[in-house]
Amino acid sequence: MTELKDLQTRENPNWCPGCGDYGIQAAAKGAIVKAGLKPHEIVIVSGIGCGSKLPHYVKTYGFEGLHGRPLPVATGIKLANPSLTVMAVGGDGDGYG
Repeated sequence: MTELKDLQTRENPNWCPGCGDYGIQAAAKGAIVKAGLKPHEIVIVSGIGCGSKLPHYVKTYGFEGLHGRPLPVATGIKLANPSLTVMAVGGDGDGYG
């Protein structure tokens, strides 16, 4: 069973104090643990920017791509490997794009 400590990376976030991205990171890790997923069963896809650094801070597969493109990349990953759980993360620029 996966525990929160299993999802810790060597890299620590450099977000501003009080940033909401800390809550998003905690929620993502909590969801992975609650779902009973192993780190190798998940991939986190993001664009660029502060919030999109999440793949660096959660020990799973990760992909940091172009600004505004996390959903097409996540869709492609899921099509290529349907057994993976795919999580797409993006900020306002990614959503707008």
